[in-house]
Amino acid sequence: MKLTVFNGSGRGKHGNTAVLVDAYVRGFTSLPGNTAEIHTLMQTSKMDQFTAAFAEAEHVLLAFPLYTDMVPGVVKAFLETLQPFCGRPGNPSITYLAQCGFPEGVQLRALEAYLEKLSRRLGCRHVGIILRPSSEGIRETSGKNLSALLNQFEQFGKKFGATGQLDAEKLAALPQPERLPGWGVVLFKVFGITGLLDSGWKSDLKKNHAYQDRFARPDLDNP
Repeated sequence: MKLTVFNGSGRGKHGNTAVLVDAYVRGFTSLPGNTAEIHTLMQTSKMDQFTAAFAEAEHVLLAFPLYTDMVPGVVKAFLETLQPFCGRPGNPSITYLAQCGFPEGVQLRALEAYLEKLSRRLGCRHVGIILRPSSEGIRETSGKNLSALLNQFEQFGKKFGATGQLDAEKLAALPQPERLPGWGVVLFKVFGITGLLDSGWKSDLKKNHAYQDRFARPDLDNP
């Protein structure tokens, strides 16, 4: 089996999506005869190559972070190039991997419905959607917690590599909790008041010399 992977993260090879993709591919290629190639959609000058790779693919994994309840712009641009393949006989099977920083599975449900419809429109065999909330800190995670997560994604890849399917029970259990319990909501409110929730973002803004523009409203201030 040959797997063609499209990484739609804005962070490219250095993001949380890449960590999960690499684990999935390790599991897939651990079986004899399975190979994989990974394309980074942020290399937008290669969009024609990505479209050609989809056209020739046997099995596709499209992976990306949630962005404003949907896909990142670079993924949308890629999907728009696939319009000519809608309903084409021999289209590849397609699996999706979507992750986000939100802790609740419900944040990914609108996207899930969209991806199911996308598979139907393309006429691709819909293998499944791997949804993983609470993913923003993956790159900074280590030890047993990270090992358990990566092993989980390796098993997803290995299962698909062996059967062409995903484990439905494990898929359903991954985006949990669906909603935060009451105490979790209270805890997040406390973190919000103390500023702990914003500390990472503020640090990134300062590193990129954009902290002073954190309240900018370009669409409103510059009509």
